[in-house]
Amino acid sequence: MRSALLAARDARQALLEAHRPPPGAALLAVSLAIPGAEKEPPGALALFAWAVAQAVGRLPGARPLHSGGDALGPFALLAVPAAAEEVKRACLAIEAARPAARLADLDVYGPGGRQVDRAALG
Repeated sequence: MRSALLAARDARQALLEAHRPPPGAALLAVSLAIPGAEKEPPGALALFAWAVAQAVGRLPGARPLHSGGDALGPFALLAVPAAAEEVKRACLAIEAARPAARLADLDVYGPGGRQVDRAALG
């Protein structure tokens, strides 16, 4: 199991590196932070679909680059034609929209693969 998790992390990292955004754009990685060995308990896929739909709805021009699942659970990458900081602000609103949304993991990357976190927004 551990080797499958590590392989999934490596594959996700390779996807992130293959899709680095150009200046003025961002890459959004959507996944779930589900504790424990079972990464798709009842309701998880519905929560994941909701998070992706919220991102697409709040981020004009967002387009999917990859969607699937692995040992870590469901995963999607979206290209967003907006500044990474703007995208992260929208993602914070999605994560705060409902209690279960805290399990949605919305990671934003800017040009050069730089991850934008809450601290970067002040």
